[in-house]
Amino acid sequence: MGSARRGWAIQAAIAAIAIYLYVFTEWLFFVTKPSFMTDLGVLQKLQVLLVAPLPLLAAGAVALLVLWAPAFAARNRIARCISEMAGSFLAAAVLAAMFFLLVDNFTFTVMHFGVRSIADAARYVYAVLFLILIAFSYQIVNELRVKCSRSAAWRATALAAAALVLVSASATVVTHIASRSNAPLSDIHVVQLKNRPNVILISGDGLNARSMSIYGYNRATTPFLEEMADKMLLCENCFANADASLGSIASMLTGKLPTQTRVCYPPEILEGRNAYEHLPGILHKYGYRNIDVGMRHYADPIEMNMKDAFEYSSFRRVGKSRVSKFIESLSGENPFFFVRTMGDRISDRVLHAFGLRRMENPMAEVTGAGARYIKDAKRVDAMFSFIDEEPSAPFFAHLHLMGTHGPIFFPEKNVFSVKHRAKVPWSVDSYNDVILDLDRRLRHIVEGLQMRGILSNTVIVVCSDHAQRYAVGSRIPLVFLFPGEEHRGRIEANVQNLDIAPTILDYLGI
Repeated sequence: MGSARRGWAIQAAIAAIAIYLYVFTEWLFFVTKPSFMTDLGVLQKLQVLLVAPLPLLAAGAVALLVLWAPAFAARNRIARCISEMAGSFLAAAVLAAMFFLLVDNFTFTVMHFGVRSIADAARYVYAVLFLILIAFSYQIVNELRVKCSRSAAWRATALAAAALVLVSASATVVTHIASRSNAPLSDIHVVQLKNRPNVILISGDGLNARSMSIYGYNRATTPFLEEMADKMLLCENCFANADASLGSIASMLTGKLPTQTRVCYPPEILEGRNAYEHLPGILHKYGYRNIDVGMRHYADPIEMNMKDAFEYSSFRRVGKSRVSKFIESLSGENPFFFVRTMGDRISDRVLHAFGLRRMENPMAEVTGAGARYIKDAKRVDAMFSFIDEEPSAPFFAHLHLMGTHGPIFFPEKNVFSVKHRAKVPWSVDSYNDVILDLDRRLRHIVEGLQMRGILSNTVIVVCSDHAQRYAVGSRIPLVFLFPGEEHRGRIEANVQNLDIAPTILDYLGI
């Protein structure tokens, strides 16, 4: 049994060192490029490097114990060999993931192609590459295991791994103690509300108020909104707080300026209390179910690190398990975000390579390359599907519609652009048509709420993240439809997108 224990110790040490190598290469990648770590101090960056491996080490330890269980139970040579092979495979999988990401990072950075940018048929080349890397890594791990077992080097290997784990554990303890003083939203006193109306926040991407007939435009681009004008509260002079979607939506949902949240453009993220102090988080405490139908990377609250906010975001469930919440409470905000990002990076690429799940290409989608972004009709359907899951529960939905995103527009119907259908960047006729499409979508939403019998108990807000061509000095729309047609009229004073969240909370009596 002495040799068996030595073999298991060597395997555990190799697996731990493999995890540290993997974390270090990913950390180095994020530190040397624009990322959420860009604005962190040196000590905070080191904290991420030292603390992030611990959750992975814990998961690896559990996996090794499961893989070794047959050998412990059977106590025979065959079971031990099988367990050793399985343990080597675990370390090999970690190294293969590291090599796979290094290759993809290199090809995408230097030669501008990678897993997510190549044609669908060619992605299976990456699947074969991943399998080759697993076989290659398995050979490396086995050679290291054999060499260590035949010399005194196994003690040095085990001690080195143990020292790394001890450093990570110490850094985690310090991080946990420091983070306990920043309890999120602990000062919010939740009281019973007399009424909990639903809230739908609809933001059209890149909308100019001056191009909408409800704001006086000479073309009938918003006939439905004009029909509803007498029932709405319309803000005549609304302005965005940032020129990009991420920063603007962060301001919209937090009620804070970008200079306070330090979020203007990806990959910047919300940190500290800003990650918890926001409209969806507060509504969640009052029993609301929340969904965000946005755009990955550029307009995604989860990727901006908005905590305890949404159950669904950009067509994926984001609810945390008790285990993940526990891990985050121990490791701290930045290391946990780093580990989660690492997991998304490798899982997205591997699943895409094997044809199991399409990996999104945010740049291709927001630029309209082949009109690949998810159609607004599907976004609306996703919201209604979420509502229908629990029709009696109050909900908050943020719906970001992309049809009006430029520079190329893809109208569903050619009305103003019927004679000019060529895809010309920033075409005024096509832009007018996609605004008309959005107006039809708003009619569909209102009719859907009415059909479900919840329109009379729903607050609807229509706004935009920024004006066309990312201008911050141009007016954008902002209209409210309150239950019972309350607070209707016009506001001539200047208002901002960051006024939306406190206005909704004030209406709810929070």
